[in-house]
Amino acid sequence: MKQGNSTHLVELTVPFETNISKAHERKQTKYLDLVSDISDNGFTCDLTCFEVGSRGLITQENVGRIVEIFSFVGRAKPSKKFMKELSKMALLSSYTIWNARQEPAWGSEDQPHISL
Repeated sequence: MKQGNSTHLVELTVPFETNISKAHERKQTKYLDLVSDISDNGFTCDLTCFEVGSRGLITQENVGRIVEIFSFVGRAKPSKKFMKELSKMALLSSYTIWNARQEPAWGSEDQPHISL
């Protein structure tokens, strides 16, 4: 293994709340080969998949995963405000996608803007 060569893959999914667990399992499985390929090439590779429900739900399991991501990048535990804004972003983005479902195309001006 090459010293100092590491990567941490982060994957966000925004499923409907009843599908959060299934979405997590699906994403963990989807990236197994990629993690293996990276590891086989001498890198340390970690994968964190986390989910925010399409109506803004962040489960306790996912709070833990978000804390893990913050820790990896050397940041303090995420604030309640951050978690609330993340929830809000998922909800507004899902709403925007729903409203655009009949549109053949849409651009960045149609996307919600939230400052974190």
